[in-house]
Amino acid sequence: MKQELSILIPIYNSDCTSQVAALSRQAEAIEGLKYEIIVADDGSDRMDDGRWMMDDGQLSAFPHVRFIRREQNVGRAAIRNFLCNEAQYAWLLFMDGDMTIPSDDFVRRWLDADVEQVGYGGYIIGRGEETNLRYLYERQCEAMHTAEERRKRPFMHFHTCNFLISKPLMQQYPFDERFHHYGYEDVLFGKRLRQAGIRIVHPDNPAGFFDYEDNAHFVSKTEEGLRTLKEFRSDLRGYSQMLTFVDGIHISAVKSVIRLWHRLFGTWERRNLCSEKPSLRLFKLYKLGYFLTLTKLLLLLILSTPIAAQTPFITAITERGYDENVQDLSDSMTIKIDEPTLAFVNLTGFSKLPTKKTDVQKGYLEMYDGNGHYFRKPVTLNGQGDYTMRYPKKNFSCHFTDATWNEDGAPDLKFGDWVKQDGFHLKAFYTDYIRGLGEAAYKLFSQMIADRPPYWERGGYYESSKARCFPDGFPCIVYVKGDFYGIYAWQLKKHRKNMNQKKKRASHIHLDGNLNDQYLFKGTISWNRFEVRTPKTLYTIQGEVYDGNSPKELIDENSPLYIVDDEPDSIRKAKELSAEVKQHIQELSQYRSVLTDIEAQEASIEQMRQEIEQRFDTDALIDYAVHYYFTRNGDGSLKNWQWFTYDGHRWMVTPYDLDQTFGVGLYGNIEPPYRPVEKLTSGPFYWINKYYADDIADRYITLRENGVFDYDNVVAIIDDWRARIGEAFYAAEEERWPLSPCYSDAVCNSGWETVPLDDPEYYLSGQGSYKATKEYHTGDVCWLEGRLWRATTTITGVKPFITNANKDSEERIHNWVKGRIEFLDTYFAYTPDAIEDIIIAESPKDKRLAGIYTLAGIKISTPLTGKTYIFRYSNGTSRKVHIQ
Repeated sequence: MKQELSILIPIYNSDCTSQVAALSRQAEAIEGLKYEIIVADDGSDRMDDGRWMMDDGQLSAFPHVRFIRREQNVGRAAIRNFLCNEAQYAWLLFMDGDMTIPSDDFVRRWLDADVEQVGYGGYIIGRGEETNLRYLYERQCEAMHTAEERRKRPFMHFHTCNFLISKPLMQQYPFDERFHHYGYEDVLFGKRLRQAGIRIVHPDNPAGFFDYEDNAHFVSKTEEGLRTLKEFRSDLRGYSQMLTFVDGIHISAVKSVIRLWHRLFGTWERRNLCSEKPSLRLFKLYKLGYFLTLTKLLLLLILSTPIAAQTPFITAITERGYDENVQDLSDSMTIKIDEPTLAFVNLTGFSKLPTKKTDVQKGYLEMYDGNGHYFRKPVTLNGQGDYTMRYPKKNFSCHFTDATWNEDGAPDLKFGDWVKQDGFHLKAFYTDYIRGLGEAAYKLFSQMIADRPPYWERGGYYESSKARCFPDGFPCIVYVKGDFYGIYAWQLKKHRKNMNQKKKRASHIHLDGNLNDQYLFKGTISWNRFEVRTPKTLYTIQGEVYDGNSPKELIDENSPLYIVDDEPDSIRKAKELSAEVKQHIQELSQYRSVLTDIEAQEASIEQMRQEIEQRFDTDALIDYAVHYYFTRNGDGSLKNWQWFTYDGHRWMVTPYDLDQTFGVGLYGNIEPPYRPVEKLTSGPFYWINKYYADDIADRYITLRENGVFDYDNVVAIIDDWRARIGEAFYAAEEERWPLSPCYSDAVCNSGWETVPLDDPEYYLSGQGSYKATKEYHTGDVCWLEGRLWRATTTITGVKPFITNANKDSEERIHNWVKGRIEFLDTYFAYTPDAIEDIIIAESPKDKRLAGIYTLAGIKISTPLTGKTYIFRYSNGTSRKVHIQ
């Protein structure tokens, strides 16, 4: 009998407490056994109440049990390799977290089993419902899972749910960590063992599989497994019945017919499989059609089209690796891919592109991520933005739908570490030279707040670790019907998922629009000037369903329409929700008055700060202010900011719509770096200026010291965006949109000239806006469309310009960043310290090293000689260090 055992259980969004209890009870009863049980949570999501489905407290009563929570999901292969390295004993028993222990001597039978290297114990199934597809499938295959059947083909019947292996062997032959998604990592593991001449034995010691997921989840897992099979088909040939069957179809017309069938009827088949009467025959047909469709109709189109006749979209994606190895995710209801470096989007089937917010058009969107993934989905597009809708190149709001353009059946898309969403924005950045300065400003903000807890956690809510609470984006090249249309940013929307808020929770409120003293913060609420984005399904005081596109005052208990006889319970609850939300917003509106009264009672500075901090997350406001001043966010002082709360009382703010940053104005005009931006005074910033001015300066200095506001770091963020797109596409952009104001200089009318940015006039006040009725004399200046103009003669009624444009360049942007840092260093009285030429071998006890970061804010493990890094310590301090 084996004398020591490490029982290793990886879990993801599951609870294995009862499994651990049974294993612990059996192991404790075996005299002389050295054992441990390690449960590793592979980055599970939090539940609605902020808790995890399982935590270490649930296992604390069991001896020799250790619980490890991983922050990031690394996948089924990597988590098992991690558990192997954590184990201390020579024999490892791996079990899936959803298995049951069906016998009282399960552990002892493994210890007594004649396993010299690897053993698989199999599993038995429990009773299930006839409506459950997984149960029907497992019941049909039950006979193949007996030990007798498994021994006939020992390497083909190996699974990870219940196997024993020696630790040295596992370390020598780890799981292949290329397998990030569900399926087939165990099959390839078995193949590698066979190739190495390692024997797998099959003792009769099954675990129990008694808990079946619902039909929709099982179908989605099956689809994910088929995508994994497609991705690793070269490694898995000979070890997959699906691959063997497909490779045996030698008549291409047969495959084409199956693909066509799936395109026509796959949605109907899937609907049956997710219903209460699933058909196993349809399940087999659906799997075959789904797998064959992964080989892409688009690829067949490419191969059959002469190169000279291919569209620019087809040419672009084939030049960037689109071939038979690309994974087609068009039929997937959940798409998870890494954030593309540069994506390629083709809009087809639209009768026209939308020209305003209310102009909703239906069509299809194709995306190739440049990294082996493609999909084609039905979408609706409508215009997005306010002033920018006047530009010829427009922003679009994109909503994914089902095959009938119904948003209720929309798929979920997840890029990198973003939250999953079914809608995104396509941002044109028409006046922006690099078509992404706003995205660079978001990425800079992300670095700024990296040393803070997430907003939702600071608000007392813990469900997710993915929500940013502000946008992020990646560059994409957009084509329309195959022809180049322009450079865009694919961007997260102002959606409650990215705010980590619930749509029917009264304390989860998200406000967007004209949020300032005039319309909200000084006691008077103009409900039509801003939108309550969250919660959803609210009611207005007129008894109507709340519409964010035409916002009106929310209903409350004083409305005669608040209680209506025989009204459905759902409407009654929605009205109650609306009234509670309204009360929270009214409370926010009164904060100025309440704090003013407290101040009038001669409250101390410390008392005032305490009162302010009860009502606002001052760290959030300080971060917003510092970012606002650094980027010179010209449109973020009265609107284009997001105000939100998680408890209904303490409010936060984050930036939005950063298309007027880094010196670019509303009309594409260029603002000099030394010109101060309008000071934040509206709403709670009235109090921040009075009681937190030093905190704003200290935060700026901290961000300078830790390298976030270092010139090289900021420029690197901007240059990375440009490098991801490439000069060829920038040339195509300028050719497609030659009137974009960043490509040429202004053309003045006779009698006018532009005022240079370094002219002292730019720093004076009182010049006034241009008036057609005013007589201007030589040397008089005026403002028009964000720019200062000077009269060269006496003139009346002639506008200063024919075309208002400001030729921009990469050099101008770089110089602006340098100038802005110089200006703010003076403004906030910061003197950069000299870099210390030292090597830190060991940190003092009171300054334990927490991490080493590049100047771009990327954490590394080993610093390189000749490079400069940021050393951050556990006590919150940091130091810039040059490694000699």
